[in-house]
Amino acid sequence: MPHPAGPLLVGSLLQEDGDLILLESGGELLLGNAYLGFNVLDFWPNWEIKPIEAIERSGTILENRTGLPVVKPRADQPRQSMSFTFRTDSRAELARFRRFVASLRGRQRAFWIPTWEADLNPTAFLTGSNITVESIGYEGRMHDFHPRRHCVLVKWNRELEIFAIIGATDNGTTELLNTDHTFPGAPGYNNEHVMISFLLLVRLESDTIEYTYITPELMDAKLRVIELPLETPQIFS
Repeated sequence: MPHPAGPLLVGSLLQEDGDLILLESGGELLLGNAYLGFNVLDFWPNWEIKPIEAIERSGTILENRTGLPVVKPRADQPRQSMSFTFRTDSRAELARFRRFVASLRGRQRAFWIPTWEADLNPTAFLTGSNITVESIGYEGRMHDFHPRRHCVLVKWNRELEIFAIIGATDNGTTELLNTDHTFPGAPGYNNEHVMISFLLLVRLESDTIEYTYITPELMDAKLRVIELPLETPQIFS
């Protein structure tokens, strides 16, 4: 059912559907994973529903051969939006998700979200601060675009490790990425058991979020977000 994501701020409290949620740190709510001053949406997605990307573009359409041109601007500039569906499997997880949504105050606050795609595919065991990945032209096409320097290592035990890429070398079939993070090389870091996704700084596209309750504990939440490349903190190397 539709649900307003923008709660009412009352002093140091957030009010959402009659529930009062205490804010921390003088009104700046940082939950769980926080990275470079922004919260990270670290909830596991509903893998049955693939994330959807859409790009709005402006254009001119002729009404007919004799009529005047009709301009139908959809966006001042191309704007990419993404749709993710997240599932909670307990009352505690459901409450934590609603707490996160309340902290955003609708479209007011930006936050980080993984693409939940295998954007970079490691080819060797993750140990030390360097990662060897399959070549996708990262050094030549992405490294200078600073929003693509923020990444997250997704482990199959639902743990996330955030890191930044500070250097890249193209070796032909593989690329060597230098990071600001040290991977311990434990068994959980086998390259076949992890996924590396880009980490995007985004805002909600709308102040309304769609919640679908399957049971009192099982809930799907659909979020549409817009990436903020110009507001993404830069990593200098």
